[in-house]
Amino acid sequence: MQVSGPRGATLRPVPRWVCWYLLVVGAGVAALWATSLPGAFDEGMFTYAGTAAVGNIPVFHVVAEASTAPTALAAGVGLLRRHPHGRSAALLANGMLAYSAVNSSGGCCTTNPVSLS
Repeated sequence: MQVSGPRGATLRPVPRWVCWYLLVVGAGVAALWATSLPGAFDEGMFTYAGTAAVGNIPVFHVVAEASTAPTALAAGVGLLRRHPHGRSAALLANGMLAYSAVNSSGGCCTTNPVSLS
């Protein structure tokens, strides 16, 4: 099945590694947060410590990654099945992944200033 782009243009197929990359990333992010929840280990895989963040959960980061995982999984499946919206979902998932990466590195730098040097 050929995927049509804007104005009926035929698009080249997406390489398979992009599909598998999105599936692995989506499953990995979901697994990481599933193991970090309290109850999976004694106090969760991560403990949020710092001067102002003791006991606080980074809500925006959790929401960003919790929505990145299913979006990446849906995009990977959509690309594998050559669904017309697979490319748009893949673009969205990669953007969300980039945001999560920048957000998590920023959180690391604010709670651990030694990592900046």
